[in-house]
Amino acid sequence: MSQVSIAILKERLKTHQLATFSKKGTLESWDNVLIEADTFFTLSGREIHRGDDITFLESDLPLCLSKLDTLHGWLIPKPCHNVSLAKILTIDSWTKIRKKFLSLTHNACVGCGKRDTTLDAHEVWDFPLITNNLDVTKLQPQTLVVILPVCEDCHAAAHANKVWGLVENYTKIDRALKNEELFVAPLKHLQQINLWEDQIIFTYQKFLWNYWYQTSTLDFFLNCDFINQFFPDLVLEVREDWHLEGVMLYKTNGKKTKTVLTGVKWKLENEPQIHFFKERK
Repeated sequence: MSQVSIAILKERLKTHQLATFSKKGTLESWDNVLIEADTFFTLSGREIHRGDDITFLESDLPLCLSKLDTLHGWLIPKPCHNVSLAKILTIDSWTKIRKKFLSLTHNACVGCGKRDTTLDAHEVWDFPLITNNLDVTKLQPQTLVVILPVCEDCHAAAHANKVWGLVENYTKIDRALKNEELFVAPLKHLQQINLWEDQIIFTYQKFLWNYWYQTSTLDFFLNCDFINQFFPDLVLEVREDWHLEGVMLYKTNGKKTKTVLTGVKWKLENEPQIHFFKERK
């Protein structure tokens, strides 16, 4: 794949709302690289060994070796738990997307530079900023920023937890945050990639949870214009346990899970009609 395609992934990540939360920590030499590995793979397929002569500014470096770029991502609001592309699309349709993005990075994890053909495809979404003027009666945009190939550890780090925010009992969150596997380890891994001080990690986690509380009372529609820009000929296929009423997709599970899929061509599984809905204003 071309260097241009690789650059798009990082440039898109820089547009994410959390990209400016805090700048990268000090990265001047290999002594500052905290990921415990001796071999790393760049997004263009190069193999790098600890101690090699690099500037830490090359555009194809994984985030852990980048002097400027950080890993980040929102906790997923409760109404969005079952409406990611991975949850909506058929296995075949989602696999096509996942493989396309893995091929862009030559199966290298964007976070830590590990190479693995079984990497996850991390959907990086932006959600609306909470303001006094926000009309909570309307569906809010859940905008796909980019899809990043990541290993399991970096995927958990990107969400700041290993359960993707699926904490249903609010009274147990303080206890849950002390869980080593689900919360402490992902934040430690995030800290190793971004080289953030303890206070920044603490502030970041607190900010994410406060925002999660605010957005978990809203309903959303999916803006997938990014997919359309990257793969204009791709028609996504939605699983058969979703059905269409007007422009609204409902999951047939009795839980009132709903969304609108915009900015991309799609069809229901086993049905011929192709849909394309523009972003709702």
